[in-house]
Amino acid sequence: MLGILFPLAIILILFDKQLNITEFTPWPVLLTAFLLSLGLSMIFGKHGSFVFSINGKNSFGSSVVNEQDGKVVNCSTSFGECIKYVNTEDFERANIDCSFGDVKVYFDNAKIPSGRADIYVNVSFGDVDLYIPRSWNVVNEVHAFFGDMGIADHNNINPDAPNVVIHGKISFGDASIIYV
Repeated sequence: MLGILFPLAIILILFDKQLNITEFTPWPVLLTAFLLSLGLSMIFGKHGSFVFSINGKNSFGSSVVNEQDGKVVNCSTSFGECIKYVNTEDFERANIDCSFGDVKVYFDNAKIPSGRADIYVNVSFGDVDLYIPRSWNVVNEVHAFFGDMGIADHNNINPDAPNVVIHGKISFGDASIIYV
Protein backbone atom coordinates (compact mmCIF):
# COMPACT_ATOMS: atom_id res chain seq x y z
CA MET A 1 0.00 0.00 0.00
CA LEU A 2 3.00 2.30 0.50
CA GLY A 3 3.61 2.19 -3.25
CA ILE A 4 0.20 3.72 -3.97
CA LEU A 5 -0.54 6.26 -1.24
CA PHE A 6 2.86 7.92 -0.85
CA PRO A 7 3.17 8.85 -4.55
CA LEU A 8 -0.33 10.33 -4.30
CA ALA A 9 0.81 12.29 -1.24
CA ILE A 10 3.83 13.59 -3.16
CA ILE A 11 1.58 14.68 -6.03
CA LEU A 12 -0.71 16.48 -3.57
CA ILE A 13 2.31 18.25 -2.06
CA LEU A 14 3.61 19.28 -5.49
CA PHE A 15 0.25 20.69 -6.59
CA ASP A 16 -0.89 22.08 -3.23
CA LYS A 17 -1.30 25.65 -4.52
CA GLN A 18 -3.39 24.58 -7.51
CA LEU A 19 -5.56 22.38 -5.27
CA ASN A 20 -5.74 25.11 -2.60
CA ILE A 21 -4.55 22.80 0.20
CA THR A 22 -1.37 24.63 1.26
CA GLU A 23 -2.38 24.54 4.95
CA PHE A 24 -2.49 20.72 4.80
CA THR A 25 0.95 20.16 3.25
CA PRO A 26 3.45 18.59 3.63
CA TRP A 27 3.33 16.88 7.05
CA PRO A 28 -0.43 16.28 7.47
CA VAL A 29 -0.59 14.78 3.96
CA LEU A 30 2.40 12.51 4.63
CA LEU A 31 1.02 11.46 8.04
CA THR A 32 -2.36 10.69 6.46
CA ALA A 33 -0.70 8.63 3.71
CA PHE A 34 1.31 6.72 6.31
CA LEU A 35 -1.68 5.98 8.54
CA LEU A 36 -3.86 4.93 5.61
CA SER A 37 -1.05 2.68 4.31
CA LEU A 38 -0.66 1.12 7.73
CA GLY A 39 -4.40 0.51 8.10
CA LEU A 40 -4.82 -0.91 4.61
CA SER A 41 -1.77 -3.14 5.08
CA MET A 42 -3.30 -4.53 8.25
CA ILE A 43 -6.55 -5.26 6.43
CA PHE A 44 -5.27 -6.51 3.06
CA GLY A 45 -1.60 -7.32 3.68
CA LYS A 46 0.05 -10.69 4.13
CA HIS A 47 -0.07 -12.08 7.62
CA GLY A 48 2.25 -14.62 9.17
CA SER A 49 5.62 -13.16 8.32
CA PHE A 50 6.95 -14.29 11.70
CA VAL A 51 6.76 -17.96 10.77
CA PHE A 52 8.90 -20.99 11.23
CA SER A 53 8.25 -24.40 9.78
CA ILE A 54 9.37 -27.78 11.04
CA ASN A 55 8.70 -30.70 8.71
CA GLY A 56 5.94 -28.79 6.94
CA LYS A 57 4.14 -27.54 10.07
CA ASN A 58 4.00 -23.74 10.33
CA SER A 59 4.11 -21.94 13.65
CA PHE A 60 4.53 -18.36 14.78
CA GLY A 61 7.18 -16.76 16.99
CA SER A 62 9.75 -18.97 18.61
CA SER A 63 9.58 -22.64 19.43
CA VAL A 64 11.46 -25.68 20.64
CA VAL A 65 10.75 -28.89 18.72
CA ASN A 66 11.74 -32.26 20.13
CA GLU A 67 9.89 -35.03 18.30
CA GLN A 68 10.72 -38.22 16.42
CA ASP A 69 12.05 -37.55 12.92
CA GLY A 70 12.44 -39.55 9.73
CA LYS A 71 15.33 -39.75 7.28
CA VAL A 72 14.87 -36.15 6.11
CA VAL A 73 14.58 -33.27 8.56
CA ASN A 74 13.30 -29.85 7.49
CA CYS A 75 13.65 -26.71 9.56
CA SER A 76 12.75 -23.25 8.29
CA THR A 77 12.32 -19.91 10.01
CA SER A 78 11.65 -16.38 8.92
CA PHE A 79 11.70 -13.50 11.42
CA GLY A 80 11.68 -15.95 14.32
CA GLU A 81 13.64 -18.32 16.46
CA CYS A 82 13.64 -22.10 16.40
CA ILE A 83 15.43 -24.82 18.36
CA LYS A 84 15.23 -28.28 16.78
CA TYR A 85 16.36 -31.56 18.35
CA VAL A 86 16.90 -34.19 15.65
CA ASN A 87 15.78 -37.61 16.92
CA THR A 88 16.16 -40.31 14.29
CA GLU A 89 17.74 -43.73 13.92
CA ASP A 90 18.27 -43.28 10.15
CA PHE A 91 19.41 -39.71 9.46
CA GLU A 92 20.21 -38.95 5.81
CA ARG A 93 19.48 -35.29 5.12
CA ALA A 94 18.59 -32.01 6.79
CA ASN A 95 17.28 -28.88 5.04
CA ILE A 96 17.73 -25.75 7.14
CA ASP A 97 16.48 -22.37 5.91
CA CYS A 98 16.89 -19.24 8.00
CA SER A 99 15.88 -15.77 6.92
CA PHE A 100 16.11 -12.91 9.44
CA GLY A 101 16.02 -15.38 12.31
CA ASP A 102 17.92 -17.68 14.61
CA VAL A 103 18.04 -21.49 14.31
CA LYS A 104 19.72 -24.01 16.58
CA VAL A 105 19.72 -27.66 15.49
CA TYR A 106 20.99 -30.43 17.79
CA PHE A 107 22.09 -33.61 16.02
CA ASP A 108 23.37 -35.46 19.10
CA ASN A 109 20.39 -37.88 19.09
CA ALA A 110 20.72 -38.72 15.38
CA LYS A 111 22.21 -41.97 14.08
CA ILE A 112 23.72 -42.39 10.59
CA PRO A 113 23.71 -46.11 9.74
CA SER A 114 24.55 -45.47 6.06
CA GLY A 115 27.80 -43.73 7.02
CA ARG A 116 26.98 -40.50 5.15
CA ALA A 117 24.52 -37.65 5.64
CA ASP A 118 24.02 -34.24 4.04
CA ILE A 119 23.01 -31.00 5.70
CA TYR A 120 21.83 -28.17 3.44
CA VAL A 121 21.83 -24.68 4.94
CA ASN A 122 20.42 -21.53 3.38
CA VAL A 123 21.06 -18.52 5.61
CA SER A 124 20.07 -14.98 4.72
CA PHE A 125 20.42 -12.27 7.37
CA GLY A 126 20.25 -14.89 10.10
CA ASP A 127 22.18 -17.13 12.44
CA VAL A 128 22.33 -20.94 12.37
CA ASP A 129 24.09 -23.08 14.98
CA LEU A 130 24.56 -26.79 14.25
CA TYR A 131 25.41 -28.95 17.25
CA ILE A 132 27.21 -31.98 15.80
CA PRO A 133 28.47 -35.06 17.68
CA ARG A 134 32.24 -34.96 18.13
CA SER A 135 32.53 -38.44 16.60
CA TRP A 136 31.25 -37.32 13.17
CA ASN A 137 33.60 -36.25 10.37
CA VAL A 138 32.37 -32.95 8.91
CA VAL A 139 33.10 -31.68 5.40
CA ASN A 140 32.31 -28.00 4.83
CA GLU A 141 31.07 -27.09 1.33
CA VAL A 142 29.23 -23.91 2.28
CA HIS A 143 29.68 -20.73 0.24
CA ALA A 144 29.51 -17.48 2.19
CA PHE A 145 28.86 -14.01 0.76
CA PHE A 146 29.26 -11.33 3.43
CA GLY A 147 28.82 -14.07 5.99
CA ASP A 148 30.76 -16.64 7.92
CA MET A 149 30.79 -20.40 8.44
CA GLY A 150 32.50 -20.98 11.76
CA ILE A 151 33.76 -24.44 12.66
CA ALA A 152 35.10 -25.27 16.10
CA ASP A 153 38.43 -27.08 16.31
CA HIS A 154 38.09 -30.80 15.78
CA ASN A 155 41.21 -32.95 15.82
CA ASN A 156 39.59 -36.35 16.25
CA ILE A 157 39.18 -37.61 12.63
CA ASN A 158 38.04 -41.23 12.66
CA PRO A 159 37.90 -43.10 9.32
CA ASP A 160 35.12 -45.35 10.68
CA ALA A 161 32.93 -42.44 11.79
CA PRO A 162 30.02 -41.19 9.67
CA ASN A 163 30.76 -38.41 7.19
CA VAL A 164 28.50 -35.37 7.19
CA VAL A 165 28.75 -32.95 4.27
CA ILE A 166 27.39 -29.47 4.87
CA HIS A 167 26.22 -27.74 1.67
CA GLY A 168 24.58 -24.41 1.05
CA LYS A 169 25.01 -20.69 1.05
CA ILE A 170 25.20 -17.88 3.56
CA SER A 171 24.33 -14.31 2.60
CA PHE A 172 24.76 -11.60 5.21
CA GLY A 173 24.50 -14.18 7.96
CA ASP A 174 26.38 -16.58 10.15
CA ALA A 175 26.49 -20.33 10.63
CA SER A 176 28.48 -22.26 13.20
CA ILE A 177 29.32 -25.90 13.80
CA ILE A 178 29.68 -26.69 17.47
CA TYR A 179 30.91 -30.13 18.50
CA VAL A 180 29.14 -31.78 21.45
